[in-house]
Amino acid sequence: MPPLEIRLEHDDLLLLTREPLPGEPRRVNKRGKMIAPAHISCSEPQVFAALKIGHHVWIDDGKIGAVVEALDERGAWLRVTHSRPGGERVAPAKGLNFPDTEIPLPALSETDLVDLDFATKHADIVGFSFVRSAADMDVLVQALARRERPGIGIIAKIETRAAVEN
Repeated sequence: MPPLEIRLEHDDLLLLTREPLPGEPRRVNKRGKMIAPAHISCSEPQVFAALKIGHHVWIDDGKIGAVVEALDERGAWLRVTHSRPGGERVAPAKGLNFPDTEIPLPALSETDLVDLDFATKHADIVGFSFVRSAADMDVLVQALARRERPGIGIIAKIETRAAVEN
């Protein structure tokens, strides 16, 4: 069965759940009144400890913007503040961006290091997403040096307020 379409419009409520569940659209009763909001999941549990009410969340490269209204044991309750008229479709595996939130994640994940092994053998330049500080850049430069590619080009993507400030 194909995944259900999730369409979000301005002022919709969305649950960003801690549970690794497939996303589902809002459910409405026969009168069209919402009985359960749409939900999507977040695969990084550290996000929920760092989120605060009022923080912004961007989905699918900024197609959908939301603000955290509440946090509870289920996850983060978001209010959609940005979408084009008629709403936006949320497809599976789309990215989440938390520009106001300092998430305690390493600069390079285990997957990043595996990808870096490949990139240093086959590429002339490396893209580095979600750089937060000069220390993050140092981690990448050291990883490149260990792979004997200290001079490879780096494109640092500055995607959060903290990164701009740092």
